[in-house]
Amino acid sequence: SIFDMFGGGAQQPRTARARPSKGVSAEVPLVISFYEAMKGGERQLTIDIDGERKELKVRVPAGIRTGKKLRVKGKGHAGPAGPGDLLLLVKVEPDERFSIDGDDLRTEVAIKASLLFVGGSVDVPTIDGERALRVGAGGKTVRIKGQGAPKLGAGGGRGDLYVDLKVMIPNELTADQRAAIEALAAVGL
Repeated sequence: SIFDMFGGGAQQPRTARARPSKGVSAEVPLVISFYEAMKGGERQLTIDIDGERKELKVRVPAGIRTGKKLRVKGKGHAGPAGPGDLLLLVKVEPDERFSIDGDDLRTEVAIKASLLFVGGSVDVPTIDGERALRVGAGGKTVRIKGQGAPKLGAGGGRGDLYVDLKVMIPNELTADQRAAIEALAAVGL
């Protein structure tokens, strides 16, 4: 008929064959340290799924962030066609020296007031260890390219490290310090 030529005819009913389904994915929290997130590595886990204790080794990729999920195939809840997957919900513990902003890191370094006037060198923390940083006069925030968090994924690379310079103000001044500050004030600084 004309309806069959244009796809308007009755369709033959299809019989659906029921396939056994895999088990449901199991979600388990995984808390890792800031440095595990930055450097990556392997983690040995012991988890309980369906009343069964499982031990497994998980690779934590460098650059993982809070809210990401790591999938471990075949380690979830049991099902007729095999187990589902295990989803590890990542939470990165905060670090006292660094904060994460996308692929960039921020840190704060205390400096002497004189550094703002004449510049100089200051030691700053990076995720690879302490590093001397040359600071020009008047600087408040310094960017160090490529010293931030690892970028997750195939592209690789790292973000930047932003160093916020905060002037240390002593609670008490020595006589010499007071004289030097009064001399600065006398010349308009």
